[in-house]
Amino acid sequence: MSPVDADSLASTIAANLAISFDILTTAAGKTKRKRAPFDNETTAVAYSELFRSVMGQPTDCIGRPITLCRQEVRSFEETNKIVEAVAIPTVTTTGPVAVAVATVEDDNRELVFGREEVPLCSSGQDCIAFMVEGPPNERLNAYRGPGHDPECDECLLCIRHEIGMLVQMYRVNGSKPPFGVLPVFSNPVDIPGGYRSSFCAVTPDDIAVVSGGVFIMGSPIGFRKAYNPYTKKWYIDQGAAVYCNNNFFF
Repeated sequence: MSPVDADSLASTIAANLAISFDILTTAAGKTKRKRAPFDNETTAVAYSELFRSVMGQPTDCIGRPITLCRQEVRSFEETNKIVEAVAIPTVTTTGPVAVAVATVEDDNRELVFGREEVPLCSSGQDCIAFMVEGPPNERLNAYRGPGHDPECDECLLCIRHEIGMLVQMYRVNGSKPPFGVLPVFSNPVDIPGGYRSSFCAVTPDDIAVVSGGVFIMGSPIGFRKAYNPYTKKWYIDQGAAVYCNNNFFF
């Protein structure tokens, strides 16, 4: 947008807000009543709605401000917190979106227990690592592989589980999140360094839910916990899902 267009848009918005404010100040009970600068009531209501949406001032059907009690204000605040917590990033039209590719080697590093200087999975006792049989009975560390969100401290298994559940809900119930959920990463399949496509929870057929036409590994079916004597660390062995797996330590 050119500087001239930007200035024009800013001036229009400012003028609209000023007119809207004038309308709202003409409510009954004011000592001085201004005449609304509109020829019809429909235009006046439209500007009233604009002011309400921009300034966050709730109004009744004729544009008069509504005074909220303390409990209602608190309720709105809590609702906003919940909405923000469950918000899902979606693809926009601002430009091309590149989804990071996480290979088996990348993911294997994320499936090692006790990685130093990496926080534990934020899912707590609901961490999917507890679903895998065997010791240690603890959480994995947060995902720090390709495409990771610095504000997210869930482990790789929990991220896979959540996006897989979104797809499953769509397949079974027809429930649908905002179109084109942007995946954190994609996984190569049916090639060396990738996974068996039959183990994936997300496939290109699920593009109505997950954008990009990608494959993403699913729940840890057939996984096991194992000990690597070379690194002296426990890890989750996902060999059952790896394409052309040779069962060697990584």
